[in-house]
Amino acid sequence: MTSFPESGRLVGHVLLDAVVAYVPGGDPDTNAASTNLALQAIAEIDEAIVVTARDDGNLNVNASGIMGGAMVTVAQLVEQLAEARGVSREEVIAEMRAYLDS
Repeated sequence: MTSFPESGRLVGHVLLDAVVAYVPGGDPDTNAASTNLALQAIAEIDEAIVVTARDDGNLNVNASGIMGGAMVTVAQLVEQLAEARGVSREEVIAEMRAYLDS
């Protein structure tokens, strides 16, 4: 894999842990509790989220560690699914968009 920040790599693992914690068709309350527990590990990852105070008193929130880890994880899964199905990445992404909108 190309150069990738450590925070993104660790976030990718946490996201996969949350997927493992979720049981399709399982009890919604149990699924919510188990995935939330898995996702809490993100708080322990240095630079997953960086908050800095600006001179005007407002805060800057940089979530590039989380977004980078999520993007690389999803992109790799889309590539694998497209290859396994023998379809384009665009078709897999269109299916996911339809799923999200349903």
